[in-house]
Amino acid sequence: MILSDIKKIQSEDKLYNHRDSFRSFINSRSYEAFDKGDADRDAITNITDFEVRRKFLKGKFIENMGGMLPYGHDVPFENVGTEQFEGYKVDKIIFQSRPNVYVTANVYIPDGYKQNSGAVIFSCGHYRDAKHANEYHTVCEIIAKSGLIVLSQDPVGQGERESYYEEKVNDNLVNWGTYEHTYAGMQCYAVGDGIAKYFLNDLMRGIDFLCQQYPVDPEKIGATGNSGGGTQTALLMICDDRIKAAAPATFIMNRRAFMMEVTDAQDAEQIWPEMTKLGFDHEDILLAMAPKPVLVLGVKYDFFPIEGARDSVSRCKRIWRLYGTDKEQFIELFEDYSRHGYTFAMAGESAIFFNKHLNNIDISEEQCSAKKAVDSERLICTESGCLLKEEKYRDAKIVFDENLERLHFFQKEILENMDAEARARKWLSERVIGCRDVWKLNPRFKKPVYYIDKMIANVIWRTQKLLWANSIMINRIEDKDKRLPITICFWNMGTLNIEENITSIEAILNAGRAALVVDLTADGVNLPPEVKSGSAFSNVYDLEGSIWRGGMDLFWLGDSLAAIRVYDVIKAIDFAIEELMIDASDIKLFAKDRYCSYVLMATLIDSRINDFDFVNCPESLSEDFVGKKYYRPDNITSMIIPGMLKYFDLPQLSNWIKKG
Repeated sequence: MILSDIKKIQSEDKLYNHRDSFRSFINSRSYEAFDKGDADRDAITNITDFEVRRKFLKGKFIENMGGMLPYGHDVPFENVGTEQFEGYKVDKIIFQSRPNVYVTANVYIPDGYKQNSGAVIFSCGHYRDAKHANEYHTVCEIIAKSGLIVLSQDPVGQGERESYYEEKVNDNLVNWGTYEHTYAGMQCYAVGDGIAKYFLNDLMRGIDFLCQQYPVDPEKIGATGNSGGGTQTALLMICDDRIKAAAPATFIMNRRAFMMEVTDAQDAEQIWPEMTKLGFDHEDILLAMAPKPVLVLGVKYDFFPIEGARDSVSRCKRIWRLYGTDKEQFIELFEDYSRHGYTFAMAGESAIFFNKHLNNIDISEEQCSAKKAVDSERLICTESGCLLKEEKYRDAKIVFDENLERLHFFQKEILENMDAEARARKWLSERVIGCRDVWKLNPRFKKPVYYIDKMIANVIWRTQKLLWANSIMINRIEDKDKRLPITICFWNMGTLNIEENITSIEAILNAGRAALVVDLTADGVNLPPEVKSGSAFSNVYDLEGSIWRGGMDLFWLGDSLAAIRVYDVIKAIDFAIEELMIDASDIKLFAKDRYCSYVLMATLIDSRINDFDFVNCPESLSEDFVGKKYYRPDNITSMIIPGMLKYFDLPQLSNWIKKG
């Protein structure tokens, strides 16, 4: 069998570590960016330079998540009930952060609250119950009983805001929480947005609501939350100047420690495209607040490396000192002996911290107490516990709906723009070619084997630093000394799927051509090892595993697996022309399924490609992916260049290529 010969050829290669190359490539680029970020921060010696850097990073952060949504105007809301507890009451609120986007929230009002005192925005982590989870209620109770108003609200996909409930099955068709965040978040990336913008706007509109409807001083707003709530607190710290004191919990670390120690990727609102490339790290989250008070809350046994939190806080202190030696005490780290969570001790420290810096009051630990359990149903704002189950809120929009509106806006813009093709070509060329260091191919030709009438050879070559392309060259023995035209083939798992595609190869050979089957980055023999039990794809949904993790780390670098694979296609042509004895005037590309999209994109930016054959080419990412409420997420990470649908979809590429 031809497959056994090919496997034999590739199994004899003990010198080259194909499988780890993807991770090595990402780590190398990331650590270079981390070092550059450290150096840039270390070079700051005065407030002026610091403010320039802070302003630049804030602007890029907002730009890369798709811009800020409007805030600051009146917030439609309804108070659906009030619950009295010992020492405080809770108003149950449903407000609209954007038209028909309903946010379920609890406002904790301490007995005897003094007008124009401080308030705290509490952001919920990844508990399904969110605002009415007992742990989070306890934190809010402790802070409220210390004398501060607290607003706690359900984030997207949690609590009463699960987005994919379907009445016909009485269930969610997409799992709540982190999975939902990423499921919707991938669609946001395709139009150049981050789902973080929707989390952030919900919180900022919560601040609008609180300041409009309660007797709080808008100059005394604090923010806290842990885990995913720490992420949301970070978003406020970076983007909302109204936050006067912040206590992010069990989130602050640094990206280097996370990449070295943690195998999972975070979910989509925690992945901020291009920011690592710009030198941004968790230090910059803290520095966004300087010289305002910040208390970083951590636990010693967290899966988020506590060493990263210690390092970030320690390195930041000198920036606070630039504003005065007395300001250094305004950035501190508190560590509890616990695992991941918002502990009683952390809640007490928050209450003390916020009273000191918002209300100018020193309180004792004895004043920070709470009951250990609560009837969570008393905190729920809807009868059913889910907005989408309620007849009254059937007009509710979810992130998918808002992102679809963005998609339609960009589709219209492309159709109306006379320069759309040139604009798309420039943008795509920058993402595929402009960010690469050019490396020599440095091919390694293995000794060919012969199978009946065929000569089969394994060849590898460099595409980029640390990255190899692997290929199998097949031609007829009778043609081995001829300068043949060549067809370069791209399909799922490349050389490992030759037997499945042998009919296509035979057709190529019968046409008097040579066939070159190429493994693209992180595919075929280049498939990276799994990051945990399972496979590199981890499961059928493919929103975890080493492909997903690597793809997200590339987003941080302003890159993508899709862009790298398009570059691989171009480098395969370079290899064929420069290193093989072929007829360079007759190069054809052959692709199947999603791999057709890489060839289409390569064709737009490489004039050498003028002939290709496709099998089962995807028709449209807009219709098959972003435009579908329920799409197939398997291997979707490898299809997206963030922002691509602002410039083109596959039908536009096809039309432009045909016209060309």
